[in-house]
Amino acid sequence: MYRGTTPTISFKIKTDIDLNDVAECWVTFKAKTGPKEKTFNISDLIIDPENKTITASLSQEETLFFNTGTIDIQIRLRTTDGLAYASDIKEIRMNKILKDGQI
Repeated sequence: MYRGTTPTISFKIKTDIDLNDVAECWVTFKAKTGPKEKTFNISDLIIDPENKTITASLSQEETLFFNTGTIDIQIRLRTTDGLAYASDIKEIRMNKILKDGQI
């Protein structure tokens, strides 16, 4: 992922959770170093129960918020019956751009 771009990131959910039953969902991006963190909630995400995917789209502003380096990503969700789940934490690289700012 590059700073200043508008990536769409899809996560394949490989469990028995029925995504039709999701009451709340968070996808959190957190810089490996420093306090920078961005969390998308259920209203910001596309949840596709048929394909078992959760998708987040980031704006230029959101990718520029992070410095270059490693970003940790985790999904947490709660189902309508009150069960809460968390994914493993995955790492993604935030790559630099030569000219900073929004285009």
